Amino acid sequence: MTRTARTISPGRRALPTVGMLIVAGVLQGCGGAPSGAASQAVAVPSEQIRVSGAFGNTSDAFWTTVMCSAKQRAKERGVKLTVYESKGAGPEELKNIEETLKSDAQGLILNTFALDQKKGPVAVAEKMSKGIPVVTANDLQPATQYQSVNVNQDGSIVVNRALQEVGITGLVYVLGGLSSWPVMMASRYQPTLDAIRAKAPAVRILPVEYSEFSPDLAEKLLRQAITKHPGLTMIIASSGPESEAAVKVLRDTGRKGKIKLLGFDAVPNAVSGLRDGTAFALGSQPALDIGAAQVDSVADYLTANPDGGAVTGTEKRLFPMVLLTRENLNDPASAGSVYSATCAL
Repeated sequence: MTRTARTISPGRRALPTVGMLIVAGVLQGCGGAPSGAASQAVAVPSEQIRVSGAFGNTSDAFWTTVMCSAKQRAKERGVKLTVYESKGAGPEELKNIEETLKSDAQGLILNTFALDQKKGPVAVAEKMSKGIPVVTANDLQPATQYQSVNVNQDGSIVVNRALQEVGITGLVYVLGGLSSWPVMMASRYQPTLDAIRAKAPAVRILPVEYSEFSPDLAEKLLRQAITKHPGLTMIIASSGPESEAAVKVLRDTGRKGKIKLLGFDAVPNAVSGLRDGTAFALGSQPALDIGAAQVDSVADYLTANPDGGAVTGTEKRLFPMVLLTRENLNDPASAGSVYSATCAL
């Protein structure tokens, strides 16, 4: 089946809260019927579909929540999903990728940063040539996957809320995440910095520093910044580990409410900081939508193409970031963007 390369920007539907899911006895932190729900084609019943998935970096609550959602969606649709999970990088993750690629599954999900960017696209192209759709979280180079499903990292959604907190003067400190991803990480915080410069040119913005996603390094950098710059008025933490570190440091140093915190990624401790006012907002990713959409993508393709044939072309499916505040955190529409560190089926 020939497909035209394109980018899809899905809408979002309300998802149940974590509490609702626990009461219902289903997936803790993951579940519901996300946007991009299954198509109505029924040529191949879902219970006949076998999917294997390599889910890496699940020490991060975001990737755990994506995996949990994929499991729940597979359960709902009767898809047999074999999961190869790894907490971080290393031999285990590489082995999981190998196991996934050599499985007899009819479709594959690859959520891993460890896929060899030389051999990986070739291996994926071979699977696709045999009629096996491969869905990834990130684009391969070259893009040989059937579909990549992830989040548009544009942080513009938080700008207006940030401008409500910034004064006409002050000092802003930014933790920029991973130095090897400067463009992607900047797409989160740069819209806010540009808006601050336009509205309050007297506000001084310090040079961006990088924690490399290390909570310990983020905490060290934050403590140094607070000590060196006693006039600090706002912190922007552009990743989950940095958001959690910022919440901890502001609490420990008695700066809660005195230094404003804008974080990204609704990991558990960052959400705790949002609830008690340590952070005024979080830009977050709809993790539940992503995992469910990956399963739907594979199952829908196989349902619509029961006769097989090479899978050709590629699509990029991007969900928008979500603004979380104390006011909307408990709304059903926000539940899909609040991460959980565990899941149970």
